[in-house]
Amino acid sequence: MYCEPVKKFVAEYQWLFFVSWIMTFISLLILFWQRKRSPLNLFLLLLFTIFMSYGIGTVVSMYSSKVVLQAFLITFGVFIALEVFTFQSKYDFSSWGPFLYVALWIVIFASVIGWLFPYDKGYHIAISVVSALLFSAYIIYDTYMILKRVSPEEYILATVDLYLDVVNLFVAIIAIIGGGDR
Repeated sequence: MYCEPVKKFVAEYQWLFFVSWIMTFISLLILFWQRKRSPLNLFLLLLFTIFMSYGIGTVVSMYSSKVVLQAFLITFGVFIALEVFTFQSKYDFSSWGPFLYVALWIVIFASVIGWLFPYDKGYHIAISVVSALLFSAYIIYDTYMILKRVSPEEYILATVDLYLDVVNLFVAIIAIIGGGDR
């Protein structure tokens, strides 16, 4: 959380943040490729989690403890509520996939546009709200797919899908809450 020495380290070694994200994507690609080769897949999942954790930890270090705790509790509560909803629902959520995929690309492009132009707090918060809703829907979709459609052999991909949904929901929520409190 907000800690001056950590913040100074992150500012001084910004390249580590970018290396961690590059390594996150590389480890994710290799993990997808080797997902059925045990125990290599577990080792790759561990590497992916470590690189992802460094990147998320870097982002979280810029916010106050209060904001991080609030974002964590909200994310936890939303996740539990969505899981309970999905487990008890009789609805077939498998049809959501194409719509979520398109919405994800819209959010990605909108985020890139936000980075290319001067920072606008309202735009950033709007993208974060849409992202929170999108990844909430992804939690429902991926949970449903794990319960009803995904083969037990694909547990690594299912784990990564749900992990990324929760992490992205947390990042969106922390951006909404911490918009002015850094």
